[in-house]
Amino acid sequence: MTRDERITQAVQDMLIELMRAEHIHPIWPGVGHTGDHVWAAAVTNEENGELTQAALDYQAHGKGSVAHMKREAIHLGAMAIRFLVNLDAVETQRINESARQELSDEHNVYVYPQASEGLSLNESEWRDEQPSYRLHNYTEGMDANA
Repeated sequence: MTRDERITQAVQDMLIELMRAEHIHPIWPGVGHTGDHVWAAAVTNEENGELTQAALDYQAHGKGSVAHMKREAIHLGAMAIRFLVNLDAVETQRINESARQELSDEHNVYVYPQASEGLSLNESEWRDEQPSYRLHNYTEGMDANA
């Protein structure tokens, strides 16, 4: 197998693992929660630790296999791809959370994101578009004399 063929095979293996992981764990850390790059990086780093452990087991302890190291490297590559693919979505989520908090603090309201506010915006879109919000005033309907 040539080097180019090995690269093609490695990328294909990572993409298959990426699809499998997204099926098992459809929500990436930070997307759908508070935007959190550290949490997303920790998931990727966990795979790096598993690859390192597989290499140590094989080389230093005489157990494990090259196939196990390959599987762990594929997992790491898939999570690195997932980290990169979701980076803009996590940042958009983080920015939107910050904007909601600022509106809430400034106007004594809780800001609900509209259903149309998505995490699929790419970087150029979230810079150009203002997300829509629905405000809920905590004091609305309360007796002023209470």
